[in-house]
Amino acid sequence: MFLATDANPDSDPGTLQGALADATGRRALFSTPALRAALGPSITAGEAILPGHLPLKPSELEGADAVIFVADTDGQRHQYW
Repeated sequence: MFLATDANPDSDPGTLQGALADATGRRALFSTPALRAALGPSITAGEAILPGHLPLKPSELEGADAVIFVADTDGQRHQYW
């Protein structure tokens, strides 16, 4: 099983991240088959929220079993070590 992860609570409408952010205000697990069925054909990828963030592209859903989306992030890098 492969779970993809993305985050961006302030994504533009018409993007995959925007659709996921509209569906949850916190964190959620989305089944990829159901997600692909719900998305329109013109959906695109959103913008990166910080260096190193690679927004999930709709074409990359094909290789994932589910998507974990984090909508309650502040979009900032935090030093933990």
